[in-house]
Amino acid sequence: LPMSHFAPNTRCVEPPCSEQVHLQLGGPGEMVVVFASAPSTNTVARVIFGEAGVPSSKLAVFGTTATYSQLVYWYAKHWNPDMGLPTLTPEQVAAIRTTSSWASDPKSGLHGSAWENISVEQVLEEGDQ
Repeated sequence: LPMSHFAPNTRCVEPPCSEQVHLQLGGPGEMVVVFASAPSTNTVARVIFGEAGVPSSKLAVFGTTATYSQLVYWYAKHWNPDMGLPTLTPEQVAAIRTTSSWASDPKSGLHGSAWENISVEQVLEEGDQ
């Protein structure tokens, strides 16, 4: 549904503040709530919940935030089209594509499946293909 179908969030400083809300089971007696918001907004990591139709049952919990991005497929023409000037430098592309800051566990040093450390040389080689 388009955003126009949803009631506006009057507490949001810069609408829309959050979207893509996902609920999933956590551990015993636990529910995990995940939502996306624009990094430029001041969205608080807070969820207000309660029993439907019972205003006095409302509770609020606060969580933590994390910012990350990953483009699953990268094609040189995305940033360096055949017509027009490049929109990004090879250095910027390498920085965007490098996931080492968030796709690893700093305690154990283990890398997740999305871990990549992309060099400028790799970006230039892929651009030639």
